[in-house]
Amino acid sequence: MTTNAPLPPLPRSFDDAEPSNLIEARRETDRLERVRPLMRKYEVSYLTPAGHIAGLARIAPALLPFEMAFASLARGSLIQTEQAPVAVEDLLPGDRVMTADDTVETILWIGSITLVPDTGIQRAEMGTLTRITQDSIGLSRPSPDLLLGPCARLLHRSLAGTIGQLVTARDRIDGFDIVEVTPPTPVRIFQLGFARHEAVIANGVPVEALHPGDPVALGLEGEMKAIYLGLFPHLPRLEDMGPLRWKRPNLAAAL
Repeated sequence: MTTNAPLPPLPRSFDDAEPSNLIEARRETDRLERVRPLMRKYEVSYLTPAGHIAGLARIAPALLPFEMAFASLARGSLIQTEQAPVAVEDLLPGDRVMTADDTVETILWIGSITLVPDTGIQRAEMGTLTRITQDSIGLSRPSPDLLLGPCARLLHRSLAGTIGQLVTARDRIDGFDIVEVTPPTPVRIFQLGFARHEAVIANGVPVEALHPGDPVALGLEGEMKAIYLGLFPHLPRLEDMGPLRWKRPNLAAAL
């Protein structure tokens, strides 16, 4: 869900502005548009130090660094747990899932946003999903088709399986096996967080899990940095997650 923060009224409207004031009025509107960020609702559930499940919902800016931390796994994605595949929307903090390293890790944080198609006021890709068709990456990879959010990253490993690199799923779109999809109705999208940087198995495909990254490197400072960090209450310090384990695509290219 996206909303616009309220604007203070303009000194004059375009309709009744004198020709000599029209440029000034337009400049004022442009200035207000620049300082008025698009807003989005971010929902979080997390495991407290005492082992209880807590939750929060915040209205925060719909900026790329924020969305990258949330917009990964579309509703219906099947996450391999230590028991069996479970739809991502049915998982809870405290559940244990398989990772791309064949280890079992505990979910500490689940974040979600609602993707709303065709709003006309957000970045175009934030109204789309990426569909990876069955067996397009390999046998049962994925199985069945996998729907991913606009910021999902796939873990690609060398043939030896020792070196990994993250690839944005959207960058793999070819129009045949991997396609862009505009959903007819809003869709909830999720991300999972663990004690360190991980990749989960979604429909048989390794997909990057949460790592908030360095807020300063993401261009977040002051109040914006505080709002961002407030979305990860399971982390007393970001440093506790350790470094990124796999190289990410260049953020500057995404911006």
